[in-house]
Amino acid sequence: MKIAYLGQVNAPTFTLKAAQQMLPEADLIPIKSIPRVIKSVENGECDGAVIPYENVYNFTVTSTLKQLLRTHLVINKQLQIQVKHCFGYNPDSQNVTCIYSKDQALEQCELWLDERYPDAELISVSSTGEGANIARNTHGAGAIAPIGSMSGLVGVIEDIVPDNYTRFLQLGHSYGVRTGKDSTLSVLDITNKREPGMLERCLGAYRQNGINHSCVQSWPKAGGGYYFIIESDAHAQDEIMQESLDKIRWMGVGVKIVGSYNQ
Repeated sequence: MKIAYLGQVNAPTFTLKAAQQMLPEADLIPIKSIPRVIKSVENGECDGAVIPYENVYNFTVTSTLKQLLRTHLVINKQLQIQVKHCFGYNPDSQNVTCIYSKDQALEQCELWLDERYPDAELISVSSTGEGANIARNTHGAGAIAPIGSMSGLVGVIEDIVPDNYTRFLQLGHSYGVRTGKDSTLSVLDITNKREPGMLERCLGAYRQNGINHSCVQSWPKAGGGYYFIIESDAHAQDEIMQESLDKIRWMGVGVKIVGSYNQ
């Protein structure tokens, strides 16, 4: 089984670590951007994908959410892992003038960077591993990356942002197997039903069936209105979830199930 993940060859990333834990027997294929990771599964080059979804410091990964709204692929598994960002710099550097990493990592470490390198230019690249590769070959450069990518860099400081966790998603063509303790991510589009209390009515359809939500967030639509992304404590194949979504559809609200997976 071929599984695409966010990363690049010979550059360990946290997504690689998550993929290894989720699919230890799979042939893991590094790809440099989240849209291209998704595309590799859509066009049949890979059988599934592993991508980052949310972090305790900077919340939802916008590129991932954007793709979930667009793609026909669905989430079938999730895993939260501890993320230990490390910092190192080019051995020929007297002063660090630029720091390379994934945009999410730079955001998660912004307070640490502001305190220690307030004048350094922060440069976003496709992955933390790529940032480390660039820093190894760039005078005056530093990088934020996993400890496994720090080879060839000096002044290494480990775990610069403590208690940092990221949730990763596995995507494929079918939902995860029902376990009795599952979650479903759904997208509601109420743009054409912009009536007072419409979102409350939708949430009430879940409530009538005893379904709790772990997260409700919005995403703006082009031309106005919002999508509402709802993570619920039930599987898409559970009768109570199907009944809830049928009630919402009957209200004239658009519904897309983005995935069902283990809690």
